Amino acid sequence: MQPVEPGSGRLLLLLAVLSALALLVGFCTRAATALALATFAYLFALDVSTYSNHLVLMLHLLATAQVVDWGNWGSVDRLLHERS
Repeated sequence: MQPVEPGSGRLLLLLAVLSALALLVGFCTRAATALALATFAYLFALDVSTYSNHLVLMLHLLATAQVVDWGNWGSVDRLLHERS
């Protein structure tokens, strides 16, 4: 894989931080999980020098969270869904 340019790298890190914050509060959990999985997988693929089982575990957890309904309890999504 080719390294990204500094501007693209900053945008990628910003998207990763925004998706992490959205997951923290439980806002748009499906979209935030997909974005976190995509950005984390791309950053993991770029940095092959620091392979860690914890990073692979994080990828597996995000992939699993993408297919289950994990924004159902204690999230902003649930509160918004109950109001409508």
